[in-house]
Amino acid sequence: MFYYEADSDATILQRWLGAAVYEVVTAVCIGCILGVCYALVGYVEYPVCDAVNGKLGADIWKQRCSFPIYIIAMSATVGWVLFMVFAGVGLVALPLDLVRSFLGRPTAVIPKSEYIKRARGLGQRAITIKGVADALRIEERELGRGFKWRGAFRRVQEQLLVLEADCKALELVFPQGEDPDYTWVATVLMFYLRLACGVIGAVLSVCWLLQVVLYLFTYPPLSPFLNALFTRLDSAFPLFGTAAFAIFCFYLIGATIKGCMRMGLRLLVFTVHPMQPGATLMSSFLFNVALVLLATNAAIQFCAQAFALYANETAIHDIWGNQILSLMGIKYLYSLHVFLYSMFVFVFAALVWLLVAPAAKWKRLTKDEKLEAAYAT
Repeated sequence: MFYYEADSDATILQRWLGAAVYEVVTAVCIGCILGVCYALVGYVEYPVCDAVNGKLGADIWKQRCSFPIYIIAMSATVGWVLFMVFAGVGLVALPLDLVRSFLGRPTAVIPKSEYIKRARGLGQRAITIKGVADALRIEERELGRGFKWRGAFRRVQEQLLVLEADCKALELVFPQGEDPDYTWVATVLMFYLRLACGVIGAVLSVCWLLQVVLYLFTYPPLSPFLNALFTRLDSAFPLFGTAAFAIFCFYLIGATIKGCMRMGLRLLVFTVHPMQPGATLMSSFLFNVALVLLATNAAIQFCAQAFALYANETAIHDIWGNQILSLMGIKYLYSLHVFLYSMFVFVFAALVWLLVAPAAKWKRLTKDEKLEAAYAT
């Protein structure tokens, strides 16, 4: 990521050396932070039962945890901040966007005359956007990037995204190639496949939310729910339970990736390294991959907690279910379900955002004066 963010005028050797320096500095800083924290609070605390009075928690047994486990715990804690946002949004957005794409699908092929008319309009809009972009480039060289310039540049980017979306929509309703009829049939089937995946995704999302409510939010759990389902499937055939367990885990990762695509890393009113299918810079792609990898640590811990009954007496349960949940300093975040409650907040916020709030409609430009007026203001 440091390599791709380097100055484009630098040579390849200079970019590699600069990236190596930044990488070493980053590793040293993170290593120092982890080392200091591990030296001060790198302990697990277990409540000890008083055999005489029969009281649990009368004393605390403190034990030093291993450094690899501590690194996993810290990365998972940071990952939970991302996971509760991405998974919360993704569990709603993933099935809903699939269903909405089906509902907004093209229903018929347009004639060639209509295609030419729409394509001509898109071409005029592209010329207008290019003219404004050229004017901004000249202004940047002469005056620099001022407040007015940044606002105009953001509006040009938005209009460019709208133009790209309209171009893709036009290609769908007027298939081309050697066999346009086959292309149209494949397009129709693709939208029905999205509908099926959206319905299945909605069922999986609801099951995940019910698993948290029934098994994690109450003590003792109201119901083992999916744990019991996996166990019964294993009784029927050992592979069935494992396959169902994998489906739920991989769907959770898919929802996390969807939430990252939807939200990204938002700082106040702008997004750092936004993702756009087919138009994402390599540095932005690597940055979002790093976010998803951090969130994956939390997803593993979440699965170990949610399916603790099914994954009992396994190595993953010992790491995530015993040591990390008892780690000094952060154990209260997990015992009080701070991250899980926060995830539910994002689930309901995303549900309101995607269902109740009116969908934002991009403003289409049909005349050059409209974009020029937007730039002037």
